[in-house]
Formats: sequence, structure tokens, C-alpha cells
Amino acid sequence: MKNKLEDYILTIPNVLTDTLCKKVIKELKKADWGDGNYYTRRKDWNKKSGCPSGTFDTLPSDQDIKDGIWKAIHKYVIEELKFHWFAHWDGFSALKFHRYRKNQFAEKHCDQYAQIFKKGIPILSIIGSLNNNYEGGELIFFKDKEYKLKAGEILMFPSNFLYPHKVMPVKKGARYTYVSWVY
Repeated sequence: MKNKLEDYILTIPNVLTDTLCKKVIKELKKADWGDGNYYTRRKDWNKKSGCPSGTFDTLPSDQDIKDGIWKAIHKYVIEELKFHWFAHWDGFSALKFHRYRKNQFAEKHCDQYAQIFKKGIPILSIIGSLNNNYEGGELIFFKDKEYKLKAGEILMFPSNFLYPHKVMPVKKGARYTYVSWVY
């Protein structure tokens, strides 16, 4: 077992290739983001409540991202933490994409979302980065632990009240990421 909370925040490099990241961003630039800074490929995602309610509108890159996530979960749990006894997770939630443009940010929060409880209690949070060509947008945990993900990397951490985090305002460009939760 690790001694510090931050020891359970792990960056996993090269989960997605640069080519795949660029392909996903190209697909996302064509997406209907509505008024918000998040997008999901669910046909009937309720933008007001932020909850999924139906079928997926999948695109070719979805399976490649999902394959990368499965490998990252294995690396986090089995290889890095060496929790061989914790190898029986049921899956992960639908991909939710975030686009933060200039001056956009995310308030401090923890990842315990009620809509995921229908499938199971979220146990791990996943944040994947799709690009580097922006300024600002740092991910901050606790009071001052900063993470700046590179394109293709995933950051994983427990989904509970002990891991509050926020995204600092983007200063230039647009920050593209995706999130999911293991249950």
C-alpha cells in the first residue's frame, strides 16, 4: 500500500497515438457542443442534467480509445499498484469529452456522480488528454499538486471525496480531454 494520497494519482503515457488524438479532435470539431464545454457521443445525452439516457452514436475512434482505457486500467491496478486482488472491475462509463477554450475552467469537485451509480459505484476516474497546443488548463489536485497531461496520456485516480481537483483557466488555444469512470 502507498503512504500518501497523491501516490494513487498515476499518469500513464502513450495510451493513444498522436495520430489517433488528432483524428479524435478532428471528429470533435464537427460535433454539436451546444452551449457547454462537454460533449458525449450519446445521441440523447441530456445537456441540462449532464446524464446519459439512451443509445450511443459511435464513431470509428471510440473503440481505439476504449482499448487504450482497458490497457491503462490494467497498468494502474495490476502493474503499478500491484493490487492483483482488485482485478474484477465491471467496466467503465461512456466517454465524455471536454473542450476548454480561453478563460474556461472547471470548479473544484470530486468525481462521485449519481448517473454512474446505475451501473455501479465509480471507483476510478480517468482523464485522457488529446492535445498539447494550448496554454493554461492545468489540472490541480488538493491545494497545489499540478498535472499537465501530454497528448495521448491518461491520468487515473480514485473517484472519491479524498481527490478534489479542478482545471485552471485556459489562457490560449483549446484543451481537449475525455473522461470516464471505472465501476
